[in-house]
Amino acid sequence: MKKLITFLFAGITCVAVMIGLVGIMGEKASDARQFSQVTGSGKTAMLLGSGNNSYTVYTGSGNSTYGGTGTATGNNTYGGTGTTTGNNTYGGTGTATGNNTYGGTVTTSGNNTYGGGTVTTSGNNTYGGGTGTATGNNSSSGTATGNNSSSGTATGNNTSSGTATGNNTSSGTATGNNSSSGTATGNNTSGGTATGNNTQGNTPEKTSPVLLTVNETDENSAATAHGVTIRWKANRYVSKYAVFRKVKSNKWTKLSEKSFTINWSEIGDQEIVILTAFDATVEPGTDYTYTVRGLDEDGKYVTSFDATGLSLRTRASQTAIDKNAPVLGDAVVSENGITISWQKNQGVDQYVVFRKTEKSGWSKLDTVAGESYTDPTAQASVKYFYTVRGISATGKYITAYNQTGVSATIPGGIDKSAPMLVGVSGDDNGVTVTWNKNTGVDNYRVFRKTASTKWTAVADVAGTSYVDSNVAQGEEYFYTVRGISETGAYITTFDQKGLSVTIPGGITIDKSAPTILDVIGYPNAATVIWNLNIGVDNYRVFRKTASTKWTVVADVAGNSYTDYTVAEGEEYIYTVRGISETGAYITDFDKAGMAITIPGGITIDKSAPTLIDISGSANGITVTWSLNTGVDNYRVFRKTANTKWTAVADVAGIIYTDCNVVEGVEYIYTVRGIDEQGKYVTEYNATGIAMSIPGVE
Repeated sequence: MKKLITFLFAGITCVAVMIGLVGIMGEKASDARQFSQVTGSGKTAMLLGSGNNSYTVYTGSGNSTYGGTGTATGNNTYGGTGTTTGNNTYGGTGTATGNNTYGGTVTTSGNNTYGGGTVTTSGNNTYGGGTGTATGNNSSSGTATGNNSSSGTATGNNTSSGTATGNNTSSGTATGNNSSSGTATGNNTSGGTATGNNTQGNTPEKTSPVLLTVNETDENSAATAHGVTIRWKANRYVSKYAVFRKVKSNKWTKLSEKSFTINWSEIGDQEIVILTAFDATVEPGTDYTYTVRGLDEDGKYVTSFDATGLSLRTRASQTAIDKNAPVLGDAVVSENGITISWQKNQGVDQYVVFRKTEKSGWSKLDTVAGESYTDPTAQASVKYFYTVRGISATGKYITAYNQTGVSATIPGGIDKSAPMLVGVSGDDNGVTVTWNKNTGVDNYRVFRKTASTKWTAVADVAGTSYVDSNVAQGEEYFYTVRGISETGAYITTFDQKGLSVTIPGGITIDKSAPTILDVIGYPNAATVIWNLNIGVDNYRVFRKTASTKWTVVADVAGNSYTDYTVAEGEEYIYTVRGISETGAYITDFDKAGMAITIPGGITIDKSAPTLIDISGSANGITVTWSLNTGVDNYRVFRKTANTKWTAVADVAGIIYTDCNVVEGVEYIYTVRGIDEQGKYVTEYNATGIAMSIPGVE
């Protein structure tokens, strides 16, 4: 029976596969071997025999020299009842003279040398069992001439390295040589008669490692680590491998290499070692091919490799797929056709859109990535039904579909041009806007703007006129309209210029720039004073510095304003502009403004602002901190476990809400004080404060 020994190596990294030893599993073999404690000089153990055996390492007695260049004289016996007479030298370049017996009852005469050098020994060496006679030499290194026998008769030599000439036998008759490495000439036999040589050595098996399987799996069945497991059969005497991967037709890329701890001396010829690697860097819906190649400990390749490799395609998504029919929204008539929308199914990124009429069955329109689609081919006066069905990355249907669908009809003969504006007129009741009706259009959206604002929707009406009563005397307004469907979708274009009217009545407005009278500086504030313009009651105050642009600081009713958001020693420039009750600009402004330098200077607290609290809501994550003395502005930073600090906002105050967050991700925040120019004036808490928005189950 072959014994299967499996080495499982696994690891996870964002860059490449890391392979490490995590366990050894083996089938129980019938030849369970037992090993006793090694004893004796040199503590050298030999693995002998097979089956249910116990192996003993014998302790020698007599004179034995291990290492050095000396000469040993005396006897060395390893077990058994035999007696050796002579010398035994282990290592060095000395000469050994005498006998060495390992078990059995045979007495040998001659010399035995174990160790390096080029010494040639003469004599006999017998290893246990039997009563045969061995004539010749035995050497673990160097050159040996002669014979080695465990029983029976052997003529020749036995060596562990170097060159051997002669014979080696365990029983029967052998003529020739036995060598564990180097060159052997002669014979080696365990029984019967053999003529020739036997060479043993730990030569790596150079064939391609046999690839067994590649499977998409979760590492150790843990749902937190997804990837591909590669299994192969280890080559004999190869304990280091490189794992390669390629994507589609690309070239092989080495993921990693690892030396495995395999004690080959304990692995029998009929035992198989299975190695396993885990690739955690795979992407969904991708074709991968894997192969492995053996190396020596110096990193040189010692085996070939399977150039074809084993391949698989990873799943399109690791998220559980909602196989129900996507929930459809309304089908809406728009200026570009009919638009449908639906709710996203979990684990589904692509959908096929189908359409039918009352006279035809479902037919495929298009494949889209998203949750909406506009059908530009829909014709007027035809009732269309729509439905969608989720598909995988390979185009296979993975959800059901709503067999009824949703429907919409484009009214016949719609005039999609901009409705013609007939006129706008102002009186005490407001502004009346009128326009011509477009063919096929019954509903319209009215828009308004001023010289300083953008178009804003003010009403949806059924008809061709509208009265806007929310106006201010003396203000100029612009109006336009656009046709819409019953669901509010735009089905016409619009006149982008529009028509304008100025509301009559009231006092004639002085539209010139208000005159700035003075700017007074205090240690913690600056007061701006200006003349009132005729017909203007409200003003917008602006401020800038030498390095910044005009910024709105306040809207006030009157002719003065005190700004408390100043820094001592900083120069500020102020100007004002008249505005209507609706906030529209009705005067010009002094572009040069008036400057003031705030006297004194507050000592700035340069320590890191104290992070007070962090909380999450449907609106995002809110962070609060304490004010540092002399610091009014702060820069908010954010990071995750895998990213560095990134500035997300500059804030005047001690609170900030980050709406750009993703459910289930933990975010870490910190803040740092800055001056008006955005330069850092404080330290920051490098640890930060963390919060995550819980994901939806």
